[in-house]
Amino acid sequence: MSNAEPVFDWQPERVRSLGSIHNTLITSKEDVSEQRRSKGSKRIRVALDFIVDDDTFEDILDFFDDRQGRFESFEWTDPRDDTEYTMRFDTDELEAEETDLEEREGTEIWSEYDYVYEFSLPMIEVIGED
Repeated sequence: MSNAEPVFDWQPERVRSLGSIHNTLITSKEDVSEQRRSKGSKRIRVALDFIVDDDTFEDILDFFDDRQGRFESFEWTDPRDDTEYTMRFDTDELEAEETDLEEREGTEIWSEYDYVYEFSLPMIEVIGED
């Protein structure tokens, strides 16, 4: 991993696998046949599900905005197996649902906050020049 890349180091409530992506080049020939070849390794897609306080949401939003959504890559370590990846956000929009804790059960651990922010961040692995 390059030390020059920014690091996304917030811990989500959950990491969900969204599948993998293969990049296949298909070239059609005049005789109606096709030639297929792989343009590299498969890439992983994940979504990070968060429930965070206002300060943490603002920090993640700043990081997202600094990367300009899906424009710039960053480093991320998958907490499920400590594998390090170069990733990009797989969206240009970050929206969160603000939840009033007085209206939600099971929020005792958030007692110092009035609200929490719930959102999911989809990300895709970057391999080589993407």
